[in-house]
Amino acid sequence: MIKNIIFEINSAIDEIIKYDLLHDVNYPIESGNKICWSSETCLSSYFDTKDFYTLYKNFLNNKEFTVLFKDGSLVQISYECDKKEIVKHRLFYFNFPVVDTIKKNTNIELYDDEPLLDQLELFCEYIKDDRTLRFDYDKDAYKNIIHPATHLSINQEGVRIPVNKPLTPHEFFNFILSHYKNIQLKDIKKNIFFKETISSDEKKIIHI
Repeated sequence: MIKNIIFEINSAIDEIIKYDLLHDVNYPIESGNKICWSSETCLSSYFDTKDFYTLYKNFLNNKEFTVLFKDGSLVQISYECDKKEIVKHRLFYFNFPVVDTIKKNTNIELYDDEPLLDQLELFCEYIKDDRTLRFDYDKDAYKNIIHPATHLSINQEGVRIPVNKPLTPHEFFNFILSHYKNIQLKDIKKNIFFKETISSDEKKIIHI
């Protein structure tokens, strides 16, 4: 399972690179039963950060991302497996198109070959907009309707929209690219299959 997930993440990243959309990449690594962009990441240290721009700067400064788009938006992908099954995932998109915002307000060109964070600090007064979405799966945290095993959170923690099943890397990347970048990843041979996790009660309410 772990090898297939890593292969699918790498394949998606390699395809995205061809579109010249990325500013930086951290290919996934395997650390025990976990897949992440770093073996030393500790996202819990960011949980108390309420200001999105501060959170964003921390992510950039510590390279806490899987891919960083040229517009400034970033993706974080992590999975946790137990033997042959997935037990958790965190698929996070920080839609923070700071580069486009700066260009629109200042007509100043940012440079791909210089650290994005260093350049942003000069123009932080123009950075006002952000949007986040996150697909989470955690079977141990499941509470019917209140905390669906798989759910989508939008902009704030309390929003949990039930999702039919955990997402594969390809499904997640395709969701982000098709909705935010107007790009569709090519179809792949499926080697990853996740079981449905949504309850019958959750199917009766708005869900994905």
